[in-house]
Parts: sequence; C-alpha cells; structure tokens
Amino acid sequence: MQLIFLLETQKANQSDYIYIHSFLNFFYQKCGDKYSEIYMNGKGNYDKKEKQIQEKMAKYIGHSEVFICIDVDCVQLDYNQKELNKKIEIYASQHQYHVIWFKGTIEEVFCGERVTNKQKTMRANHFLRTNEIQRLELKKLEIKNYDILKNGESNIKYILDSYLKAK
Repeated sequence: MQLIFLLETQKANQSDYIYIHSFLNFFYQKCGDKYSEIYMNGKGNYDKKEKQIQEKMAKYIGHSEVFICIDVDCVQLDYNQKELNKKIEIYASQHQYHVIWFKGTIEEVFCGERVTNKQKTMRANHFLRTNEIQRLELKKLEIKNYDILKNGESNIKYILDSYLKAK
C-alpha cells in the first residue's frame, strides 16, 4: 500500500515529514508499504495538489491512501483558521482522504513546544538526532476528536492504526 502524506510545510523545509517519517518508522512495521510526501507550502493549498496526488497514485501499482496533515492552530482565537480546517475536512471527505491533525502544531505534538518558522527545520533535525520519538506519549496520539483548549494531541495513531501494523 502507498501512503501519501500532504504536508503543510515547504519542500525545502521538510520538517513535518521528519516527524511523520520518524513516527512511522518507530511505531509501525513497514511490510512493503511505500510512503510518499507532497508539500503544500501552507495548508490553504490542499486543493491545489490534486494533480500531484493523482500522479503518485498512477505511478504506484496497488492501493493508495491519502492523508492531509494539518496543524489545527488556535481555532478558538482565529475564526479563519477554524473555517479553513472545516473546508479541508469537507474536501478530504469528498475525495475519501483522511485528515491527520496536530493540535495546535506538529511541533507541539512531537516536541511539546511551539517553534518559530525559522527554527522548524533545526528543531525537527534535533528531534531526529536525539531520538525524542521514544518519549512520545501514545495516548496523546490516539485522540479521535480534538479539544480546542488542549494542545499537544493528535489523531495520527488513531488514523494510521487502521492501515499499518504496529511493531
């Protein structure tokens, strides 16, 4: 099976994929699965990546699943973010894709802290080098629906457990 991850970050940055790839390698058996990434350069570009999704699916012989990975951000303070998140969920549902969310940001989930845009790549590489993946609390990654008042949680394990075999 091919798992295609649409990531908020820019291709030059790749920080989001560092966290997700580390998570996949640490918690799941590979079993011949292929992981592919598509960089959205901002979560508002989710619908502009359909051509790339279809190209990746066409090149792969076998079944593909698509996961749109987004930071939920501060929806209680930013109505536009809340509306954008809703649009992404509707788009994913219409295309039979999955939404993997990180509340508030992917760095808050994997590192326990907010990171400035300039520090994202450096912090992700530090996460990888120091093997911080071992310190993650799995219960915070198995949440079905996010609580707008809590940060540091995700549904990544809840979603991926349906497609991958745990180690």
